Amino acid sequence: SAYFSFTTTQCAAVVGLVPNTGVHQTEKRKPSIVIDATDFIEEHLLPQIHADIVDEKCVYKSGIDSLFPAVGWLSGNLSDGRIPLILGFDLLPSVSRDNLKAFCAAYGTTGSSPLFHMANITPEAMGDNVINDMIQACGDKRVQVSKEDVVEAYTTLDSGKQSGDDISLVALGNPHLSVEEMKVLIDIISL
Repeated sequence: SAYFSFTTTQCAAVVGLVPNTGVHQTEKRKPSIVIDATDFIEEHLLPQIHADIVDEKCVYKSGIDSLFPAVGWLSGNLSDGRIPLILGFDLLPSVSRDNLKAFCAAYGTTGSSPLFHMANITPEAMGDNVINDMIQACGDKRVQVSKEDVVEAYTTLDSGKQSGDDISLVALGNPHLSVEEMKVLIDIISL
């Protein structure tokens, strides 16, 4: 139920209404596939994150920020047009709005469903009972995220730069670049 017309979205914004169809109906918001990253996160990320945390705000050394677009891209591919319930991210020490924004942007490039649910992170997938009901409703439609899957996602997303190529342009978006992301960039950029 994506809106392909700028005019359609503008009219909806002005009127304050959208068509009562697709994912605007509760029954059509239910997940129909589970994408489970729990084992990957427990085995490959949590040990590194716990080793890298210097203070409660610093988890950048572990590469957690790059995980979200990689797994977002991967989840879009794995969801096969279905609305997924994604498991495992609630094990991380924190998930920021910027992390979710990066996940959503990448998910939107490969996924054809208009939304996803992330267990204990997104509003409609909060609480064990709700999550268990969602898992049950998905039946046997379940995909495990493996280390190989994530490596393939990173490799694919990083395939645009050949060794020796110079970066000729860096574009920073507004309003997409948050204040927190600007602060991180200030810390890592050297002129």
